[in-house]
Amino acid sequence: MFVLALCLGLAEAAPEDPVEQARHLVSERLGHQVDPTLLDVAAISGMAELLDEELGTTGSRVLDADEHTRHMAWLQGQRTGIGAEFALLAGRGLAITAVFEGGPGAKAGLSVGDLVVAVDDQPFTGKGAPEILQRLEAASGGKLALDVRRGEAAIQRIIVPRGSYRLPGVETASDGSPLLRLAFLGAGSAAALQAHLSRQDPARGLVLDLRDASGSSLDEAVAAASLFLAENAVVALQHTATDGDTVHRASGGDPWSGRLVLIVNRGSSGPVEALAAALQHHKRAVVVGTPTAGQSALPSFHALGSGLILQLHDVALARPDGRSWRGDGLRPDLVVEAAGLSLPPPGRPQALTDLQRDAALQVLGAQTAP
Repeated sequence: MFVLALCLGLAEAAPEDPVEQARHLVSERLGHQVDPTLLDVAAISGMAELLDEELGTTGSRVLDADEHTRHMAWLQGQRTGIGAEFALLAGRGLAITAVFEGGPGAKAGLSVGDLVVAVDDQPFTGKGAPEILQRLEAASGGKLALDVRRGEAAIQRIIVPRGSYRLPGVETASDGSPLLRLAFLGAGSAAALQAHLSRQDPARGLVLDLRDASGSSLDEAVAAASLFLAENAVVALQHTATDGDTVHRASGGDPWSGRLVLIVNRGSSGPVEALAAALQHHKRAVVVGTPTAGQSALPSFHALGSGLILQLHDVALARPDGRSWRGDGLRPDLVVEAAGLSLPPPGRPQALTDLQRDAALQVLGAQTAP
């Protein structure tokens, strides 16, 4: 009887909500062994994980204040690493395809066209792509020792420290071709694109490279689309459970009139997909590359107290006609895989062969030919 009465007493004192009841019991019986904040994080993380599984989204999670600050910086183009991009060449190594100005790689002396044949004394020669990636991911520490072949010169070792760098808003092609790369759509990106467009000859047309562009702002995507679309043209549809439906339209102005080709890939994500979908829908651009990420949900952030912030992907985007690109992504008008990248001949470090880029320029040339 005493045991039964004790159990009934605990049940009556505990909260009725099952989550709060579990927290109450754990705190009462094991609270001296576990930080209560960690229990909160674990419970909320479980909810977020379930939401992503049920809704087919990615990225719902609980953040502390520092994580939230870092994430917002990431959305604005701040990155951590060596500040270089590369392409895998099975059996050979990593071909450096971009080195970001001011980043660790640029400061250490990496150049576009370099072939990295080993990292931290782990050679890539003769290895397949999966093993090269595995060796790259296994490299640890604050610095990477890269063995680099540049043209016909002997292999040299370049020590590159990991550090912070910022993605450029807009980059022009080094060979003078009518190509702009938009690495992400953060604050000021649309204005930077507009400035570049003012220097582009509409008669030549333009290739806009959106590959691997993520961490972007919907407002910037709408502003960028407005540079090419007529006033009031629908750019994207937005839906949230609390605010209902919102129609995003192109703002006024004098849209750029030249021919336009976009390059996209699986790394083109979120608002960048909205930009590409709008230009494709209005037949303002031909889209070349591979299907995009299929991320049609945007994050919202909600303070929970105790310094915790819940990130939910509960803002749904759709094309101007109401169709979603969720999951499957945006399908290009011309599908071109990226497997054809190869090293240039000695003495031409800027001439990396890029099938998607070449195909886009060919499409542009066919459009602008008299």
